[in-house]
Amino acid sequence: MQHILHAVENLNSTQKRCSVASLPKSCEFIVTTKLNTICKCATNPVTLKRSAKISLFVGTVIGLINYGDHLVSGTITQTEWLKILLTYLVPFCVATYAEGCAVFEIEGR
Repeated sequence: MQHILHAVENLNSTQKRCSVASLPKSCEFIVTTKLNTICKCATNPVTLKRSAKISLFVGTVIGLINYGDHLVSGTITQTEWLKILLTYLVPFCVATYAEGCAVFEIEGR
């Protein structure tokens, strides 16, 4: 464990990776930088549009798989409508987060 902590403490500015559960103070910059990058991507209109398209496709497919029979028979409940909405929210969040991580990795090299 000391090996890992020592390597993390000696990170230089071009190497922005840290995967230790309890981060030493030298890694705080890396975590906040990654979080800032993800937040910037999450407010970028291009990212939001791309994430919405992905969410629309993936959410529709998953919604039809999970609730298609209820939609066709007309026996869908309010709870199931809420679950369908959440089915669209999850891929949107994942796509936005993934783009933020990808931008962070690219900028870090």
